[in-house]
Formats: sequence, structure tokens, C-alpha cells
Amino acid sequence: MTTPPIIDAEFKALMSPLSAEEYAQLEQNILAGKKCNDAILLWNGIIVDGMNRYAICAEHEIEFSVVDMSFDSREDVKIWIIENQLGRRNLHAAARIELALCKEKLLREKAKINLKRGGKPSSNPSSKWPKLKPEDAIDVQKEIADVADVAAGTLSMYNHLS
Repeated sequence: MTTPPIIDAEFKALMSPLSAEEYAQLEQNILAGKKCNDAILLWNGIIVDGMNRYAICAEHEIEFSVVDMSFDSREDVKIWIIENQLGRRNLHAAARIELALCKEKLLREKAKINLKRGGKPSSNPSSKWPKLKPEDAIDVQKEIADVADVAAGTLSMYNHLS
């Protein structure tokens, strides 16, 4: 890799930070093996997964591999990051809800774009996101409550409090 990966502040804000202990353990694991076992995932040269691994490898001059991912847009990347975070972290309910609400906003934006396209596929043939058809109605509130692993009523109450 000739150009160092880019850390995007907006993407980073969607990722739950590691505690000092978790970071130290990750650093210890990488240093013990003198390698980074998991690839740093990139989109257009921007890190979408592996910011901590990258920081540790860069600091200690340890080689790492990268995998380029394909997405249609920044919004698709943000949705992927949110889903990735929700799938791998033991988050407390409030953090899960916050991530789910971020996803809700992005899904609503994607729905508007989809309506403008009339359900036609995106121009990116390798997109990881399914092509929605106009008849594919989504109950966004239920979807987001499911993502946050809370009841729809809990999500609604949280929305009214924030």
C-alpha cells in the first residue's frame, strides 16, 4: 500500500471506542504475534473497519493487509459501519438505540433516493445493498427497534426524551 489509509471523522464517530483495557489488549495481541490478523477494510482509501488495528500497526511499524470494499455511497458505508458495530459489540441499550437512530436517518434518506429512482437498481453492479422495489415497504420504526434490540415503545419513548 503506497498511500496510508484515511481516518474519516464522520465514520469514526459511528464506531464505539474501545476502553483503555480493550485497546491495550488489542495492542498486546498484535505485538505478540508481530502481525495484524484481521485486514483493515477500506472504501476509497478510507478505513471503514480497523481504525484501532491500523493505529497500533502504524505506531509499531507492523505490516497489515487491506481489503477494498464496494459501496454505492457514503450513506451505504455508514449503514454498513452501524450494522457492523451492532453485530460485534456488547453495547448498552442507549448506545444501541443511538446507533439504530443513526441508521434510521440513513434508511429514510435511502428510501427517498429509491423513490426518486423508481426502484431502479443503482449504477454500481457490485453494490452490497439489495435493490428495493416500490412495493418493498419497510416499517422503519419496527426495523430500527429490532436493530436496537428494544421494543418499538422503548424506542419511541427514547425519541421523545432526546
